[in-house]
Amino acid sequence: MSSQLQQWVARLTQENLPGFAVTAKRLAQVTADDSSAQKVADIILPDAPMTVAVLKLANSVYYNPSRRKIDTLNYACVILGVKVVRDLIMTAASLGSHPNHEFSFQFQREIAFSFHAAMQAQNIARLRGLQQDENIYIAALLSRLGYWIFWCFPYGYGEKMAACSAGLEDFSSLETEVLGFSLSALTDALLNEWKLMPLSAIQPKQPPFTDSEQCIHEAFLLAAQLRKGWHHQGFLETSKRLVSLCRLPKADLHQALIGCVVEVRRALKQVDIDKRFWPPLEDENPFAHDDESLPLLQQALARDLQIKKQQRYLRQLTHMLCHKLDMARFFHGLLDGVCKTIIVENAFVIMPHTKQHVWRIAMSHGPRAPTMAQHLIDLTLDSNDVLINELKAGRTCWPPINLQIVGIYQELFGGDQYCIFPLRLGGKNVGFIGAVKAPSGTLSEDDFEVFCHFCDLALLAVKLSLIDSGVHGI
Repeated sequence: MSSQLQQWVARLTQENLPGFAVTAKRLAQVTADDSSAQKVADIILPDAPMTVAVLKLANSVYYNPSRRKIDTLNYACVILGVKVVRDLIMTAASLGSHPNHEFSFQFQREIAFSFHAAMQAQNIARLRGLQQDENIYIAALLSRLGYWIFWCFPYGYGEKMAACSAGLEDFSSLETEVLGFSLSALTDALLNEWKLMPLSAIQPKQPPFTDSEQCIHEAFLLAAQLRKGWHHQGFLETSKRLVSLCRLPKADLHQALIGCVVEVRRALKQVDIDKRFWPPLEDENPFAHDDESLPLLQQALARDLQIKKQQRYLRQLTHMLCHKLDMARFFHGLLDGVCKTIIVENAFVIMPHTKQHVWRIAMSHGPRAPTMAQHLIDLTLDSNDVLINELKAGRTCWPPINLQIVGIYQELFGGDQYCIFPLRLGGKNVGFIGAVKAPSGTLSEDDFEVFCHFCDLALLAVKLSLIDSGVHGI
């Protein structure tokens, strides 16, 4: 070990790394049997912020699919198991080890990359049926320990390293030139100093790799290539190797990788890592359309999730109708359901003013929804007979249905993907509900049908509200 490296290790060991170094050392000594549950809990309980972070992760869908509320570390050990809780503690300690200063960008990029690779390594290990996937996860997470610890405490070298390494994929030669040692060497030295060598023993060095080393090696390649996108040539080549390594059909492997990325993004959101450093999804809006190039299993899963989400919102709205009705709360739930189940950016409800003979915006959802709704109100006061007659007729509007006024609505909403539903009682319009897709999106016939289901409930709610207020003979 060079003298420069020895000095850095000694100095870093004395730093206050919000519990990380102490936590890492103590966890390395903990066995994974049930009798160590209290010992695992005792490691983290004195650190209140880390305890909160661990419990947040423990209540996430990935670690706790049954959604049983976990509010203590002891209970987490019982429900999730000691091994899982140990991993959660190490994850929270790692992701929370960054002091707030000017190199937050570099740290968050490094830690998000390491966490993603660790999750993929564990994912690959499980797909291959390896028995030590938890140890593989921790070993992968710590594989670049020196990199993200450096950005926590750059000791005056941060600006030079940031300036020289900007835009570089690999700057290992730069590290030695500037620091006198590589960050990979710093990783090994810290693992040795902090008595974490049993974990480092399964970190990949040089081929040929053992099974565990291969999982970690491929996971880091995968995470690096995925940062460039799902269609990048590097990712396609990596995924081909993984198909052979895991002995899985391409579609099944693809689905497993997507599921892992989703969970990584959820965990990074929990600990407030900037969204720029989350691994990308193949399709940020998986319900917008079915892509024939995706595996059939993924398409079916996306449809099932969409339907379940729609059913949940519709049940909630129906439940509201069975109790004393709060129309503001109902319309808020309605628009939230419309936006999240047919994936629209803006939605609004227009109702008549209670004391004046004018329309008003009863509720809106989305950044441009109030402006769109107000423009529609203004157009009803204009001399555009075609639009007024269309609105008075109470026809549900969707571009394939109302071709004669498509141009008017296109100008109003900035695109041709929209739906307008008139709330019509006793031959009169008592309101309108609108939903507008982003310009690049599409509204399918299924989306239109779902939108109408939501609006039918709104119509029933309006009728019940009028009856409750003493208006009869509708």
